[in-house]
Amino acid sequence: MKRRRVTGRKRWHRVASWVTCGVLVILAGLLIEAYAVGALGVGKYEAGQFEAARSRFLLADRVVPFERYKPAFGNGTAMLGAGHPGDAELVLKDALTRVDTDDQDAQCLVRVNLSYAIELQGDKARTDALYTYAIERFQEALDLLVSEGCADKTVDPEETRDTAEEAIKRLQEKLDQTQQEQQQQEQQGEGEGEGEGEGEGEGEGEGEGEGEGEGEGENEDEGDGNGYGSTGDEELDQALEQLREQTDKGQVERQDNQTLDEDRPDQDDWDEPIW
Repeated sequence: MKRRRVTGRKRWHRVASWVTCGVLVILAGLLIEAYAVGALGVGKYEAGQFEAARSRFLLADRVVPFERYKPAFGNGTAMLGAGHPGDAELVLKDALTRVDTDDQDAQCLVRVNLSYAIELQGDKARTDALYTYAIERFQEALDLLVSEGCADKTVDPEETRDTAEEAIKRLQEKLDQTQQEQQQQEQQGEGEGEGEGEGEGEGEGEGEGEGEGEGEGENEDEGDGNGYGSTGDEELDQALEQLREQTDKGQVERQDNQTLDEDRPDQDDWDEPIW
């Protein structure tokens, strides 16, 4: 009985077939592992274990060959659930760049969570009375949903569409309320500025009047009405006191003479001397 000889070409075909099968098995295993890891991430997220969920999504991001936005979307959503909207915004924006622009459903899925991450930052700014920044954030979050038509009936699933519709209404209300609060803040600032200006003017006037009055009063007290104050020298003070008495006496005499002159009638009315 003759043995059948295997040619070199057939041998290579057989090897190639085994290699191809091995690669397919490996790829299938990676896909199963990737989706299993993703499913574990979702389970951890639903259980409130956000850090554990993040680690699962990061691992899935290394091995998932298609629908590359899903691991980043899961990671960003887990960060959002953990209370880190700023970091979540960055990761979800990266996820949005991975989505096919023609895939409206996937676009809106990512945009809904990204919009919420931005909205939370607007809420914080509004609480801190940073109304300009809050308005910018709310407007950006609103534009993300409206520009893609995420509330349209064409969006599937219905949960995404309903969530987007509610978010649009909520963001519009926040925009209107924040703009009103900003206007009130500006009006209060203008009123306070006018009040400060009037108060400064009144304070300066009162200060000047009081200063002048006090200065005049002090000068009068120090001069005793005659311009002589205490020198600290006893002999000199006595001499000044005598001079003050003489001056006062002279002023009295002048006042008496002035009184007589005032009581004297006009010279034209004289008929005879009055004795």
